[in-house]
Amino acid sequence: MKRLKLNRKGGFTLIEMVIVMVMMSIILTGVMLISSHVGVFFNKTDKWTSDKNTTNTISRALSERIRYADEVGIYNDFSHIGFVNRISADGIPDDYVVFIINNEVDGKKGRVYQLEIGEIGSMPPGDNKLIMPEDFYGNRSFAIGFSKYTNSSINIGIEVFDKNNNRTLVSENTIAVENVRIRRTAVEEHDPDISQSGANTYIVFKQPDSSF
Repeated sequence: MKRLKLNRKGGFTLIEMVIVMVMMSIILTGVMLISSHVGVFFNKTDKWTSDKNTTNTISRALSERIRYADEVGIYNDFSHIGFVNRISADGIPDDYVVFIINNEVDGKKGRVYQLEIGEIGSMPPGDNKLIMPEDFYGNRSFAIGFSKYTNSSINIGIEVFDKNNNRTLVSENTIAVENVRIRRTAVEEHDPDISQSGANTYIVFKQPDSSF
């Protein structure tokens, strides 16, 4: 009996080892679950931060180009050919600058192009006219909306969508335009039943050294 007690003190029984293994398994499972949730959280945070930085950069790029313009025209819901016809009818000079927000290309919606009116032609521009390179946009799409806020400011609303078309961020900024009088909001002017109707937005603005 005395020898049995010594053996008992010197090791573990099979039942004790099984209990320890079960407890370790439960602890490890819990650690793995916590690690998984932490990883998902940080992944979502990284995506949100990336989307926020992207929308801020787009807003800043647009704002820097428009802020000191003398005149701004907002043409919402136009097709490209409709816009070309419209600016011809409006008699806008070739040296005016235009932003094209292309909302008609699936998977690449919300790309922003900059060129002069005289460069418009009959088709949307190539990637060489993007204000940011395609790599900047990644596999995301954007819905970018312009609207007049006051006679000296413009609202920019940006929504971000992932490759599965899930909305991941909504952002809104206001451009305070120092010299401008906002001349037109074409969405209130064009006839939706004619060929001008479409999904694109065009922002036309006059630089200080131009005349209209």
